Amino acid sequence: MKHRIFFYSLMSVFCISALAAAPCIAASNPSILIFPFEVETQGDLAFLQKGVFDILQSRVAAGGGIEVIPYEKFKTMLEGIRDSLKDQDALSIGTRLKAGHVLIGKIRVQGNTSLTDARLLDVSTGRPALTFSRKGNTPEDVFGHIQTLASEIRTTLSGETSQPTVAPKAAEPSASKPVAKDSSDDLQYQHPEKLWRGSLELANEPIRSMTSDGRLPVSIWKSSRFKQEFRSITHGDIDGDGRDEIVIACDEALSVYRYQDGKLLLLAEKPCDSDEYLFRVDAADLNHNGRSEIYLSRMLKDRSRLRSLVLEWNGTQLTVLAEPEYFLRVLPPNKTSKEPVLLGQESGRGTIFDTRIQRLEWRGNTLEPVGVVGVPFSESIYAFAYADALNGGQDTFLWITPEGFLRLVQPDGEDWKSGERFTGAASYIPYPTGDEDRGGPGDTPRKRRYYLPQRILVADIDRDGKNEVLTISNTDLTTHFFPNIRIFRNGRIVCLFWDGMGLGQKWRTSEVSGHISDAMVMDLNGDGKLDMVFSVVSTMSSAFNKAESYLVYWTTD
Repeated sequence: MKHRIFFYSLMSVFCISALAAAPCIAASNPSILIFPFEVETQGDLAFLQKGVFDILQSRVAAGGGIEVIPYEKFKTMLEGIRDSLKDQDALSIGTRLKAGHVLIGKIRVQGNTSLTDARLLDVSTGRPALTFSRKGNTPEDVFGHIQTLASEIRTTLSGETSQPTVAPKAAEPSASKPVAKDSSDDLQYQHPEKLWRGSLELANEPIRSMTSDGRLPVSIWKSSRFKQEFRSITHGDIDGDGRDEIVIACDEALSVYRYQDGKLLLLAEKPCDSDEYLFRVDAADLNHNGRSEIYLSRMLKDRSRLRSLVLEWNGTQLTVLAEPEYFLRVLPPNKTSKEPVLLGQESGRGTIFDTRIQRLEWRGNTLEPVGVVGVPFSESIYAFAYADALNGGQDTFLWITPEGFLRLVQPDGEDWKSGERFTGAASYIPYPTGDEDRGGPGDTPRKRRYYLPQRILVADIDRDGKNEVLTISNTDLTTHFFPNIRIFRNGRIVCLFWDGMGLGQKWRTSEVSGHISDAMVMDLNGDGKLDMVFSVVSTMSSAFNKAESYLVYWTTD
């Protein structure tokens, strides 16, 4: 999955000197409108993003003679643009502002490779006046690319050249030259994530550790890495042998694994078609045949059509029981209901979700709605939990707000809200906003992204006789300023408990690089005790690399 970012706030283009801004002179000067570059990256590269635009604005305007149109004049025109900026959109805005040229570009950084591509378009003809491409071996090479780009823009706009320029690719290193040993080959320079190779090198035994606050002794097992993006995980007795298996929904398949002797053994797999997008999975034996069904929420046709799947193991493979047009969610047993409950929610008209959340039950071989579940505060089937989080003997609603805050309703009706955001993962559903600027007749309406809230788990995970609230907290570098973008730096599981006034932090796990995509509570090793299992996406899919994910088993000693 690619992460495309329009850094509006970082692209503050200032007016050039007072002499160049004088009406009598500016009228004859070439003018340029520099759009925010599209950036595909992972990690904290804010220094790179800001530096790019600082260099562009100063180098292009340096020496006068070129009018750089201030960002304030067109920033409101970009508000409806949520995905890649199209040439037509750029030229349309340039025409409205009477710019002679517009500049659009893309920066891609993955590992030690950086690519900078840009095009300077002539507004009057719509054709490129300059085409630019550079490849570097470090993220910092982008600064050199931008300096060269600014110089070539000035040369083109000053009239010294009228032909499009294609920058040559960086020369490949000669095979005859000796290659210096990379310091990353030395163990002392490697990132800790690279030193942990997986369960085989850990002798298949969990490592004893402590929670990040040093208060709680725990055991941690980490699986080997998979070249996939784990989007959602769940557990259930899929084959009816009395032991729960792990079900993983990822970008390539739906897979069922057994945990045995510190290893994950594949039981079944259903590959995904290119048309399918899997984003949430649950499991429960709701047709009461001794095997848990898999309830898989999925979208088709570029995430535009809701068509979920219900699958069941027939002894040799997974078979499809139903394809309901519902978002699906299994609500675990609680004080109110001793059995799991299947919830369904249809797509709304012009919105993501219908206003009703319904209870679904099997009637023969079909799933049918049997009543509406009253969740007055939540528009999403995925945003809430209903359990005894206050340890008062009765269930209460907890939910994640669209802004990422945790809220709950106390028995006396008082509403409590956390001061900390709990950011979920990267899975999202696109939806039309209804007020987007299409750019031109016939253009596809642009969409915003509804990022699925993380699960809220309520369980006595540390076995002290009281329920805790477990939830995911990922660090989002965009800090919620960009509704269509999330860039993750790290993540952790936070354990909260009710102290009579609010949910306070009891402990949290150590941070992992990347982000935690999902979590569950189950008896993984069959010892009769609840364990926490969560999925980590350490690398998102990109043009350079495949995604990379792994599972973590975490239990208190």
